[in-house]
Amino acid sequence: MQPVTYRQKGAALLARLAQLGSDARVRSVSDLNALLRKCPLPNFDPNNSYFSHLVAQCSTFVSWVYRLDVFVSGWHSATGHVLQGKYMYRGSPVEVLDKQHYVSTGNTPGAGTHIGAFALVEPGFVSCTGSREAAARSGGCILRFEIPQRVSYYYDDGDCLLERNLIFIDFAFHGWHEAAGRRIAVVDCELVPHRGYDPERFFISMQNKNWGLIILSCVVCAVLIYLWRRSRQDVPSVVVDRESATGTTRAGKSCTCDNKTSTTTGGSTGTSTGTSTGTGASVAGLSASTSMYMLAWSNTGDGDKTTMPSDGTGAIVMLDGDDSASTVRKYKDQGYLVAGYISAGSWEDWRDDKSEFPDEVFGKPYPNWPDETLFKFDNWPLLIPGMTKRMQKLKEKGFEYVEFDNIENSDESDDDQVDYTRRLGEVALEIGLGPLFKNAADLIRHDKTVQDNFVGFICEESIQWGDTEVFHEVAAGQKPIWIFEYDDVSSSDLEKAKSHATEIWLDTNNGWEKLA
Repeated sequence: MQPVTYRQKGAALLARLAQLGSDARVRSVSDLNALLRKCPLPNFDPNNSYFSHLVAQCSTFVSWVYRLDVFVSGWHSATGHVLQGKYMYRGSPVEVLDKQHYVSTGNTPGAGTHIGAFALVEPGFVSCTGSREAAARSGGCILRFEIPQRVSYYYDDGDCLLERNLIFIDFAFHGWHEAAGRRIAVVDCELVPHRGYDPERFFISMQNKNWGLIILSCVVCAVLIYLWRRSRQDVPSVVVDRESATGTTRAGKSCTCDNKTSTTTGGSTGTSTGTSTGTGASVAGLSASTSMYMLAWSNTGDGDKTTMPSDGTGAIVMLDGDDSASTVRKYKDQGYLVAGYISAGSWEDWRDDKSEFPDEVFGKPYPNWPDETLFKFDNWPLLIPGMTKRMQKLKEKGFEYVEFDNIENSDESDDDQVDYTRRLGEVALEIGLGPLFKNAADLIRHDKTVQDNFVGFICEESIQWGDTEVFHEVAAGQKPIWIFEYDDVSSSDLEKAKSHATEIWLDTNNGWEKLA
């Protein structure tokens, strides 16, 4: 019987891993051992958690590279960070001496929970962590390039085990798995032939590296990514439907809007302003004294207990965007103006239109909201079609105004968020809905014109965040500012805020209580 070659062993292992597919989950060394036991390799010792026998004593070296993403239970809160990484040999962590590109696994500034991206590498070179197509499906995109630098691996007793010129840089990282905390299976396993192995010195040379080609590849990739992102700005966007139910709310910041006005009379007390879109559609403006009753969201979940007058003339009531046309009609019959809540900045898995949004817009999970995923605003045009459909449904059911929640995300570009928010306001006016600015005081600080098309401001905890003056400045006494607080505020802070707001409400177990 002819002996089995190491190449055949490696091929068998790769085939087996590919066959296992999504079942090949690796979260620990014990999981790795269990995985290896499933691989029907000739002369394979299942008690060994390393692969050195695949290449040992080969006179003409062929390196076997096994790429695995394991221990994934979270991700960085900011894109662009390099992967946290460790290398393992013989089942034990070994130190990578170059600290510039790799940090030890564990919590890092900006990280949510623990994340570790492990690469189990036998002598060889990891060139990529999965295809762009696979990355796109999982909400991320990673290109990895090799840069040579001497890296040493050691036994526990300090003797040098292996030296190689090997460093990886993660390039063009745009996110990661759509739901951090879910295990990520083996990305791929690839055979990478490389000659120049000296088994006596355990050293791999980099003589065959073509640096010109590597640098050119980086430049080409950067240009292609730039052109792709630019082209996306002209693509009609796909929409995301998002409304919060009673009992779900975001601790937010302040909101603001500004009208291009022509005087009309609307369903509010006193003189109100109308906003023209230039497309023939117009909406009733709101006076700076318009009252609001919030039924769409609260932290206590008791917002529906809020005391409301039977005659709602001159006031606006906020409902969830999924509320029925009959509910809208009920409040309109009582004289109320009716607004609908949607989340413009996150995907909610309970919404009927959740399939309207493409994978390209999904970012990381919404902290503390397990059924939601934040949108990435660098692809904001892809959100507009879905949001447009959502607003059209509001209009068909009789809503007159729309509240946009979650339009600010600290991980995203301010310019992208401003462009997206401004476009939301324009679309709402084109449909015939009055847009209401929700929180996002920092967007106003970045560009005051972002709120020009909006007719009112809804502000969560703006007293706590110190944002009331921001909204007061842009409202200029022409637009209402409604503040909703979740915790008691001091009498001095309350008095100061009164001069900046139309109304101030406190969330209680008996509904929203009006403080001022």
